Amino acid sequence: MASKTASVSIIGLGNIGSALANALLRAGHRVTVWNRTSSKADTLLSQGAVLADSAISCLTASPLTIICVLSDDAVRASLSGLGAETSTQLFSHTLVNLTNGSPNQARGTGEWLARLGLTNYIHGGVMVPPHLVGGPHCFTVYSGSSTAFKEHENTLAAIGASKFVGSDAGSASLYDVGMLTAMYGLLGGYFHSIAMMKAAGLSAVEFTNNFIVPFMPPIVQLLPEFARQVDSEEFGPKKDGSPMGMLGVSLDNIIATSNELGIKYELMSVVKDWVEKRVKSGGWNDEMSSVLAELHQ
Repeated sequence: MASKTASVSIIGLGNIGSALANALLRAGHRVTVWNRTSSKADTLLSQGAVLADSAISCLTASPLTIICVLSDDAVRASLSGLGAETSTQLFSHTLVNLTNGSPNQARGTGEWLARLGLTNYIHGGVMVPPHLVGGPHCFTVYSGSSTAFKEHENTLAAIGASKFVGSDAGSASLYDVGMLTAMYGLLGGYFHSIAMMKAAGLSAVEFTNNFIVPFMPPIVQLLPEFARQVDSEEFGPKKDGSPMGMLGVSLDNIIATSNELGIKYELMSVVKDWVEKRVKSGGWNDEMSSVLAELHQ
């Protein structure tokens, strides 16, 4: 594994990239940075970071480089200077790509880099907002080269807890996007509920603190049981469950209330469509987890 004090390069100083650099500096590592707009590095330079004059010089300055930019296209644009003249310098280097993307994008970028001489490739996703990077609640999911991950695991620990999910470079993206899907679905429902409260002249803060916050933990505790039902394909009625048909009535009431308050309800309509299809196929008494069958294209 990497030594306690390591040299790390960061390419991309957006909110997450800057937070990564800060966390590594706080842990005592030597940090080299590059960003297309160099002024974004000013605060980090005052804390001891070194500014590289190009993305490629930043990459070659350290045995471990983390890139975190807007998109997969931005990764390739940032590293477009790689070529035959740099391939021999990259043999022992590791690139950790924390740019959000799809599994196939992650695999494709790893293959592209391998053709250019950089074979120690890890893809990952930081699963917290920037202000939590480096703190006790931060965790990052990684996949790709297990050898490279083990070599740099101690250094990456400065970012937060690490979850390595396999040698397929696309696996981390799948986990990342899966968790984000759950988050955005939750937030979409939350903001819908807040819109309803505000339309009725009520306080979003009061509703959130006194009702939503205590309401959510028991809901989250249902998820492992839903997951068990999915893996075992046991969707049949439960004595203490919530039949699909009853959920359909609740969704009708959500949509009716939204109409009364002048609130759009596209998200709820999608969920209602899943439920209706299951009910029509004979699943009135089935558990809600059975809607999974309606999500496949």
